[in-house]
Amino acid sequence: MTTPNTKHKTTKPMKSKYHYPTRNRYKKAFNDVFSYNVQCKQTRRNQ
Repeated sequence: MTTPNTKHKTTKPMKSKYHYPTRNRYKKAFNDVFSYNVQCKQTRRNQ
C-alpha cells in the first residue's frame, strides 16, 4: 500500500510542474505566431 502512495505522490507534482510551463510556452508561441501573421497582413495591405 505504501508503494502506490509514494508513486502517486511523485507523479502528481511532476505532472503539475511540467504541464503548466509547457502550456504557457505553447500559449506564448501561439501569440507570437498570431501577432506575426497580423503584422504580415498589415504590411501586405500597406503595399
